[in-house]
Amino acid sequence: MAEIGERQFRRVRKRRLEACLELAAPLEADVLAVSCVPHAKRQRECENSVPRTTLTVDVSAPVPSPSFAYGDDRCAQRSDNEESACVSVQSSQGDRESGHGRGDGRLEQMCASADVTNDEAQHDVDAVDFRRSLQLWALESKSSHKAVTSLLGVLRKHKCLASLPSTARTLLKTPKSTHVLTMAGGKFHHFGLEAGLRQALQSCKELPTELVINVNVDGLPISKSSKGHFWLILGLVKNLKGAAPFVISAFFSDSKPTDANKFMRKFVEELNALGTSGIVVGTARIPVRLNALVCDAPAKAFVLCIKHHTGYYSCSKCTIKGRYRKKRVCFPGTKCALRTDRSVRRKTQWQHHTGRSILAALPIDLVKDVPLDYMHLVCLGVVHKLIVLWFHGPKKVRLGRKVRLALSKRNVALAQFVPFEFNRKPRSLAELDRWKATEFRFFLLYGGPVLLSSLLPDHMFQHFLMLHVAITLLSMPSVTPSEVQYAGQLLDIFVLRFAAIYGQHHVSHNVHGLSHLAADVEHLGPLDSWSAFPFENYMSTLKKMVRKPEFPLEQLCNRLAEQAPLFEKAVKVDDRPLFSGPHNRGPLIGPCQGQQFQKVKLPGNVFLMLERRTAVAC
Repeated sequence: MAEIGERQFRRVRKRRLEACLELAAPLEADVLAVSCVPHAKRQRECENSVPRTTLTVDVSAPVPSPSFAYGDDRCAQRSDNEESACVSVQSSQGDRESGHGRGDGRLEQMCASADVTNDEAQHDVDAVDFRRSLQLWALESKSSHKAVTSLLGVLRKHKCLASLPSTARTLLKTPKSTHVLTMAGGKFHHFGLEAGLRQALQSCKELPTELVINVNVDGLPISKSSKGHFWLILGLVKNLKGAAPFVISAFFSDSKPTDANKFMRKFVEELNALGTSGIVVGTARIPVRLNALVCDAPAKAFVLCIKHHTGYYSCSKCTIKGRYRKKRVCFPGTKCALRTDRSVRRKTQWQHHTGRSILAALPIDLVKDVPLDYMHLVCLGVVHKLIVLWFHGPKKVRLGRKVRLALSKRNVALAQFVPFEFNRKPRSLAELDRWKATEFRFFLLYGGPVLLSSLLPDHMFQHFLMLHVAITLLSMPSVTPSEVQYAGQLLDIFVLRFAAIYGQHHVSHNVHGLSHLAADVEHLGPLDSWSAFPFENYMSTLKKMVRKPEFPLEQLCNRLAEQAPLFEKAVKVDDRPLFSGPHNRGPLIGPCQGQQFQKVKLPGNVFLMLERRTAVAC
């Protein structure tokens, strides 16, 4: 019996040591398995593996009666002289529950710890996603820094959102400093042509074989109450569908740059470098080519170093000499020698030039690749001039008061029939001074022929239709060479009759420029493929980025840097028709059966059924 008690004591001591090892090392099994190993060797290994300074086992404590039975008689029958015995233990139900409970407890702790780790990781991912969503919301809603900071202060009070940044500058990653140069009488920052091209390429699905760009140079006043304004160099990738304009360089001062060549130098150097080596995207090398330099008349004269539009030799397309009539310079006639790239570079007509332009260093045609922008020439120029002459011109062309009121009233009534593709609805002609270029374009191409048919004298209406037909043809995406030639002939006749109807002194720089418009379309393509409309729209966006009068150029740099995440968003292009507004009221043709909808959206158009027999594009 004493021998049996000693064995029980050793087994209990061994169990306690193994329990200590379970607490000190990771659990490797759900239930403790007792190995059949030599007892003395096992005891030495256990004692050596337990840290003596941290874990102690009281083996002298009273040992309760064992609650286990011997399961292997062969082990019990071995002699006492053997150094060790192979022991197989089968625990009773109570002992199994207690031992298994300790193992399960440890396992549950590890599982709980793993769950906490996974929850923390998921929480971190959700926090990053929420932060990015908040960042995109702030950019897309154009919220001020003050409003975003105030919102962050409210959100951070919630324990789940305590990791959000405390200021808008941190959330939007506003640059801490901006590299601004002092040059040409103001402040200058070069954003980079290559950076803008890479930004544009982020939204395209397939890389083009060539990057064809249009460049615009124009001034932008920041407010009506100060003289400060920007001079911007903007770029646009012509052969990327849906591409947006981007800023290449920006200059700010109370006046335009004192030296156009200094203002354009960095752009010219970078364009020459990209034209030679191209832009590398991954393993592809994409060549870069300038398609057109689009400017209004003052900006073109500034960057090309030629006479302004009020000068006698100001036409950039031909050598016509202006005449002084009734306190203004006019350009009657259309038959003059055309300028060429060679004659401009050699300054054959020296009266046309005011200096040497740095643009001569570019591999472009300084005549054909610098077109007459039809937004300024036609819409804001000729069409605006015609309406002013009808309302305030000489008596022989001025419309009566009742006719003017009727024309204005009809134009306003037309607004309810204008689909949503037009950004602006027609408005009263009493607000003519506030009309935008898109409103003049709508009047010329769409509204004018309908409104004027019964209000203008026949010869004036036929004259207006010449301009309408010519610009309509030149604006068509698939215009043919014969149509371009016909439009050019119409414009030549329009210029000649303009002098006969309204007087030679009203044949301004813009009216004369109509005779060269068809040649630009023949060289560059349809009018809308190189017009200034996208640049003009983008400049209104840039103007809103300046929120206070101090440091406007630095503000512009910061706002553009903050908008980088917007270009990382995937662009979704879905050309499938989308149906909405299900109904079952018909009408259906014959025995046709199927689903019926009130609204269908096609690529570029939305058709809405208002009544059973009426569907409109909106």
